[in-house]
Amino acid sequence: MNFSNLVGSKAEVAPAPAAPAPAPVAAPAADVRPAVTQKVLASVARISAFPASTLKTSQTLVGELGFDSLMLVELDGDVGKAFPQLGGLPRELFSKTTTVGSVIDHVVKALEGGAAKPAAAEAPAAAAQGPVDRYLPTVVPAPLHSVSESVHAFRHPLLVTSDGLGLAERLVAALQAHGVAAVTGDATAGKELSGVIHLEALRAEGEANAPARRLLALAQGLDAEKAECFITVTGLGGRFGGGHRPVAE
Repeated sequence: MNFSNLVGSKAEVAPAPAAPAPAPVAAPAADVRPAVTQKVLASVARISAFPASTLKTSQTLVGELGFDSLMLVELDGDVGKAFPQLGGLPRELFSKTTTVGSVIDHVVKALEGGAAKPAAAEAPAAAAQGPVDRYLPTVVPAPLHSVSESVHAFRHPLLVTSDGLGLAERLVAALQAHGVAAVTGDATAGKELSGVIHLEALRAEGEANAPARRLLALAQGLDAEKAECFITVTGLGGRFGGGHRPVAE
């Protein structure tokens, strides 16, 4: 082998492979907690009627802010609208000890963890199960059945809330005629009552949330040890605020 052949052989040696390009560094995820906190507090303030400025994340929804089951459903709906990728809040999240902060922490954790609704590719499998029908009660005529009359002796008067239609006054007169002490009006602190016949909801129209809250407030105002009777009558047509036409009969 001469010198020229040696040089030619060295020139034909393959170059060393280039170093791989560095992997792109993902940008740090945006902090979603401030936005989540603002939206959850705004929803809690709207539903509970407490000013947002007075709310604390350590307050319990049920014990300190007076949330009932309907109000929790409203909160779930607000969170679902604000963060549709979550698909709502899990029922197991709500308990007597659930705080405003618990809801915020759950939403933040779900958003940061990428929790979302099933992908569109999975939709056909879910659709194969068929739609979920919603049923509402329907009012139908029914004959009245005569029952043997019996008068219960209450220890304290019954409160009949006014319906503005004159029915409360007629009912009180009928009860008094049968020896049952009854009065019309509203629950008053310190007044000893054996129960409530709530006719005020006969004037209720539209959604059922406000009448339900009023009913809950009346129930909470009674002495649990002395209450013997609690009856409510509504004018919602048996559909509980579900509209004039049922979705499925």
